[in-house]
Amino acid sequence: MTGLLSSPDRPDLSELSDADWAAALPQLVEPGGQFLALDDTHCAMMFGNGPGLLMSFESAKDIQRDQEDGIPFGLKYAERAGATVIVVLSLEDTWFRSEAVFDFFDGLTDEDVFEDFDHVTFFGAGPGGYAAAAYSVSAPGADVLLISPQATLSSTYAEWDPRFYSARRIGFDGRYGYAPEMIEAARNTLVLYNPENEFDAMHAALFARHGAERFRCRYLGRNLATALEDMNVLDTCLTQALAGDLSAAGFARAYRARRDHPPYLRALLREVSDQDRSLMMEWVCRNTLARRPMPIMRKTLQRLQERREDAQQVAE
Repeated sequence: MTGLLSSPDRPDLSELSDADWAAALPQLVEPGGQFLALDDTHCAMMFGNGPGLLMSFESAKDIQRDQEDGIPFGLKYAERAGATVIVVLSLEDTWFRSEAVFDFFDGLTDEDVFEDFDHVTFFGAGPGGYAAAAYSVSAPGADVLLISPQATLSSTYAEWDPRFYSARRIGFDGRYGYAPEMIEAARNTLVLYNPENEFDAMHAALFARHGAERFRCRYLGRNLATALEDMNVLDTCLTQALAGDLSAAGFARAYRARRDHPPYLRALLREVSDQDRSLMMEWVCRNTLARRPMPIMRKTLQRLQERREDAQQVAE
C-alpha cells in the first residue's frame, strides 16, 4: 500500500503549525490508504496490507512531543513491520470519548472488519491506553497492550487522581465507558506501568481483577512509552502481539534490552546511590562496563575503590 509515508519525499511534519499539521495528515496514507475525519477532534488513518491489524490510539500532543518527524507512531510501525494499522487520532485531550468514535467502532464491528485479520491488537499509552482498552470490546479475542493507561477519570472510581481534573467533564459513563470492564472479552491484556508513578500504579491495579497481566517497568521515568520505543522493546512487543504471542513472559525477554539503555542504567545507579548501597553500586557499574563504556559508571567505580582503599588505611 503506497502513500507519502513510503515515499522518499515523505514530508517532515515537525515544524508545522497545529492547523497545518492536521491538514497534512491525509497525505501520509493517500493514495492507497484511507483517511477518515470522524468529527472536529478525531480522525482515523488506515495504512498497510499485512495479515495482522494494529489499532493504535494516539493524540496530537503526544505525537508532536515524542515523534521528531511529527508522524504517528502506528503508521511508522506498520511500515517497518509490514502490518496493517488503523490509527485513531485525537487532536485534543478527549480520551477518545466521542459519539463519532463510538459510531466508528460500531461500524467496524457491523462490517466484520476485524474478521479479515489473523490477529488484532489494540494499543495505546496514557489516554490512548484508556481508549485501547475501552474500544477493544468491539473485537472479542483481540490482544490489548496498554502503557500507563487510565482506567477511567470518573469521580466514582478515580477521585484520587488529581492530574486530569478538568477532563472529568467529558463523561466516562455509558458506552465504552469503564476501561477495565471492556477488556473482559480480550484474549490477552498486558498493562505496562512504572510503579514509581503512584497514580499510574493505582490505575493499573484497577485492571487486575479482569485477568490482565501487569508488568512493572521501574526507573524509566514518566514517559514510559517513549523509553520503550527508544529501546526497540515496543516494536518487539507489538510484533509478538500481532503474531498471537502477547504475554508478560515474552515482554520480559524483550525488556532485557534495558540493560543497555543509558537512561535506565543512570536511574538505577542513582537509586542505589541514594540508598548508599556500595556493593550494589559496584555491581551495577561492573555489570554495565562489561557490556558498554559509560563514563559515569567508570568514575563511580573508581570513587568506590578509592573509598574502600581509604577505609582500609584507616583500619590499619
